[in-house]
Amino acid sequence: TNTDAVINPLSHPPDILKQFIPAGHPADQPLPSAVHPYFPHRPIPDPDDAAAGGQSAFSSPPPSEATSPPASVWGGTEAGGDGDDEGGWESEVREAAAAAAFAEKQSRAYRKHVGCLATALQRFLAAGDVAAARRVFGLLARARVYGKSVDLRFDRYWEYGTEILMRAGEGWGPVDEDEDEEDVRLERIAANLKQVKTYYTALIRQHPWNSRHHLEHYGSLDFYPSLFSCEMEGVHTEHARGLKRLEREHEAASWNGSDHDMDFDHQHDRDPLDLDYPMEGRGSPLAGVDDSQSEMRLQREKDGLRLHTLERMKELTKRMDDIMLPPPFNKDSELLRLRGMAALYMGDLSVPIAPQSQEEQIEGEQARANLRAKAKGLFLKIKEIGGDFEEQWLLDMLSSDDEGD
Repeated sequence: TNTDAVINPLSHPPDILKQFIPAGHPADQPLPSAVHPYFPHRPIPDPDDAAAGGQSAFSSPPPSEATSPPASVWGGTEAGGDGDDEGGWESEVREAAAAAAFAEKQSRAYRKHVGCLATALQRFLAAGDVAAARRVFGLLARARVYGKSVDLRFDRYWEYGTEILMRAGEGWGPVDEDEDEEDVRLERIAANLKQVKTYYTALIRQHPWNSRHHLEHYGSLDFYPSLFSCEMEGVHTEHARGLKRLEREHEAASWNGSDHDMDFDHQHDRDPLDLDYPMEGRGSPLAGVDDSQSEMRLQREKDGLRLHTLERMKELTKRMDDIMLPPPFNKDSELLRLRGMAALYMGDLSVPIAPQSQEEQIEGEQARANLRAKAKGLFLKIKEIGGDFEEQWLLDMLSSDDEGD
């Protein structure tokens, strides 16, 4: 009908016609691919340049050109045209078509081979079969498609490697009855974190930061936060393991030293005038003193562990500061957040558990105040550069410290 001719003058199929409105292309104009053979692999000519030649970039070509492609596409030349130029244009068209076909072939092969491995990897991890997932990830890392190895940065495949390393040994319980389950868990985490650190270090060396491709590919700017976060977690885990070990040793020593107290609890069953009752069973007036000394020794050992952990954090933050000197690392929100968290942790470690003097206590509290102020400055910098900072409660807490002073 006449109405149909107005609405759909070129008789496009419905699935094609419905794409004109979101694309912003008039329905009464031919498809760009019919006018520009390289579209969409080459941009449409600038409208101003086309208008200077007397034709708009989206204007309809003459009927002879709109109904059929140039003669060179079919292997001939137009009348009055340069046969060599048309032959060169035809060659470019064929090369572009061949390149597009090869790219599509590569894409299908990639999806078929790599997609299968990725799916298996996800299923094994979901099922808790970390050993099988590790083997599949090894196949994925060594896979080659058309002679090229798989880039683990695409689709964030490298995160699977991190998860596999962190979950290694998952489900293993204590080997001996005397072993503490929590201590075994912390020991496993500490060992896994060392493997993850090595993994991220290798990724950083393989993919350094590139200013030209940093928006397209993951690089060291993305891996450094993960590396430093892993190292901080490792230091904290070792500290927690050390505290658990000291508590366990102190408890064992207390039990070994309380055997005579257990006998003393039963001495009321004996005759108090019985001179044959052993003296060691009558209780020791120095038992309370021994307990006090044992507690003081425990506090000193915890303090030594605190100082050791603080030194490790100082070494880590020194490396972080060196990395964060040049741009863009000095304005990366995640690195700034991690550096602030490290400062807060070091502030807590700066206060002695068992100070030997009042000066030592004051010095530790002042160091903590300085580090908390540094952390606050780093968090504020994240907001100044427009970064995402979800831990607003930390800023509120640090601001309340200033009000308290």
